[in-house]
Amino acid sequence: MVALCSARRGRTVEAYNSNSVLGSTWRASRTFRALTTWRARLGPEHPHTLTSAIRVGHGLSHLGQYAEALVYYQDVMSTSVALRGADHPDTLHAANGVAVNLRLLGSADAARALNEDTLSRRRHVLGEHHVDTLLSATNLAADLRALGDVAAAMNLHEETFRRYCDILGEDHPDTLRAAHNLAEDLRLLGRTDAARQVDQRTLAERRHLRLAAGALHEIGEPLRRPHDVLPVRGVGAHRRDRDELPELVEPGLVHGA
Repeated sequence: MVALCSARRGRTVEAYNSNSVLGSTWRASRTFRALTTWRARLGPEHPHTLTSAIRVGHGLSHLGQYAEALVYYQDVMSTSVALRGADHPDTLHAANGVAVNLRLLGSADAARALNEDTLSRRRHVLGEHHVDTLLSATNLAADLRALGDVAAAMNLHEETFRRYCDILGEDHPDTLRAAHNLAEDLRLLGRTDAARQVDQRTLAERRHLRLAAGALHEIGEPLRRPHDVLPVRGVGAHRRDRDELPELVEPGLVHGA
């Protein structure tokens, strides 16, 4: 793993401590302290260390520190490639973070190349309908849109939306966000009527969810179906959900990162 200089670490702590986007200064600082602790106790290649590095990279992206986040994701990806190979889900998880931060830094061409490779590998390793595969497809569509190929982005967003419908159902939040992405492409292509239809359908589903959530809250039941908690492949992960190790997407895309 590439060593991070003390100056970079100092800037990382400052970025965390000066912003509350992750919730609280205490929680954000704790994430970085956990990485420092695991690295010192277990070494830079231990799964706990790599998982903590992913968390720090994810947090830095949310703070707008994309260049700093990119370093962490690149370190984890290169280490995971050496330890597990390029097709391992942990490697692909880190590659996703690298690609997103490249795009956010304005390197859409490099992001597209990496997302194309990641999507191909995830399709082979995880299958067409795995949520991580769909996430890579969404990120690739975002690259295509950023590069001006809106028609190709729309085709990929539409395919992804249909798969989300099949896997999660039409009223799942991820499906609704995929619908939003599709509607935005339609608007950019001048297909305003089609975009309006998608938006209206999405709005109706969201209203239904809010009503259902309110009704269940009144009787003390959580709004959750069996498919609402899905596994996310993280570095060294055997038992992990989205909240424990979130997958990174560009702000405004599938998971509303």
